[in-house]
Amino acid sequence: MSDNTVRIMVVAWKEDLRERYIKELEELGVQCDSVSSLDDLYNELFERSYHGLVLDSETMLRARESEKNMTMDIMEYFPVLRARVSGLDGEVLTSFYGQTEPQGPTLKEFAQDYCAQS
Repeated sequence: MSDNTVRIMVVAWKEDLRERYIKELEELGVQCDSVSSLDDLYNELFERSYHGLVLDSETMLRARESEKNMTMDIMEYFPVLRARVSGLDGEVLTSFYGQTEPQGPTLKEFAQDYCAQS
């Protein structure tokens, strides 16, 4: 990986959601890896270095308490963005954990403004 290439891990239990997030990120020139569970994420974090993590909201809701706690620990090391696809218009909606605003940064803003800086 070159010094200016951003690498983001995508976590979503549904394959179509993983593909959706990855497609949008790769169109921005971001390199992506993906897993379907938080357990798999933990193992992958020891294999490669990442600039950020996109975590599907539904995947987080389905996670066990121990997996949720692990995610909280991960947030100390790099940016984590929660994402979901709107059922109304198919738009990717995002937020940071604990965010009070209705909408977080776009995937592009996340990659460029948060991950490229880490």
